[in-house]
Amino acid sequence: MSSTPPPSSDASSSGSIAKLLIEVGPLIVFYGIYFRGAQIFGFPESERIFVATGAFLAAFAAAFIASYVRERTVSPMLMVSGAIVAVMGGLTLILQNATFVYMKPTLVNLTFASILGGGLVAGRMFLKTVFGQAFSLPDAAWRTLTFRFIGFFIFLAALNEVVWRSYAGDCVANAPCDGEEVWVNFKTFGVLPLTLLFTMAQTPFIMKHNQDDAS
Repeated sequence: MSSTPPPSSDASSSGSIAKLLIEVGPLIVFYGIYFRGAQIFGFPESERIFVATGAFLAAFAAAFIASYVRERTVSPMLMVSGAIVAVMGGLTLILQNATFVYMKPTLVNLTFASILGGGLVAGRMFLKTVFGQAFSLPDAAWRTLTFRFIGFFIFLAALNEVVWRSYAGDCVANAPCDGEEVWVNFKTFGVLPLTLLFTMAQTPFIMKHNQDDAS
């Protein structure tokens, strides 16, 4: 009688790497094309935000498909992000106006905050729906976490507005703009570390209230 062996640590590690690439791959493509695409492919420096946006849309679509193939489902957050990316990225390319791509992170974060806040008003805690299989917390703890994530998403939205309006607000279409590079670096190297730090900061609270660990 044969039995199915448990997944090896190598398989688990490979799965984690694949998931990470799906999540951050489009951002890596965007950054690489923005800073190196003109030298490699020969398009004008003034068009790099538009070429990078097009490459990001293609990479995001590939990541979306890869996530579905791998998981046989697509997370709600990825679906929301995908819709906003498609609209704002599409407007950026069609209208040749980078303002839409600058504002995309603002809209994404405010949308997440609104969904979480709307859930609380309706008596539903979407964080519990998403992470309930990983942690068993009392409703009061889920509610506290939800308020914290709402505040964090609003903070990210406000921070993005400050950065792009301060450094890239004077950029015009089809003209090089040094301030734009500040926003691209912030989007690539600022948001992800801030998100990781915020998430890690919630660990003590989660562990304190995790009912699975209660004796």
